[in-house]
Amino acid sequence: MVNNYKINKTNYCGVCPECNESWDSDKVIDGEKISRLLFIEVSDGESFNNGSNGFNQCPKCQISWDIDTGVRSDLYKVMLNEDSAMKDFLVKLLEKNIKI
Repeated sequence: MVNNYKINKTNYCGVCPECNESWDSDKVIDGEKISRLLFIEVSDGESFNNGSNGFNQCPKCQISWDIDTGVRSDLYKVMLNEDSAMKDFLVKLLEKNIKI
C-alpha cells in the first residue's frame, strides 16, 4: 500500500502505484499524453469549489490521492461500487464504445 503519492506532471501518466494499471490514454493533445486519472472535486454542496483541492483517482482500483498533500484515501471507492448510479453510467458508456 502506498500511503503518500503526489501526482504531478511527471507521473500524471504512467502506472498506478497500487494496482499497476496504466493511466495513459490513447489520446495526445499538443504533444502531451492524456491521463485516464479521474479528478474528484470535494464540495460541501453549498459553496462553489474552484478546483484547487480534490483528489486524483485511479480508474481501476479507485484509490485516491489528495492533490495537495499526496495522502492516500479509500473514501471515494464507493463511487464506483456495484450499486452506484455512476457504475451503471460507466457501463453504458462502455457499451457504446466510448473510451473512459
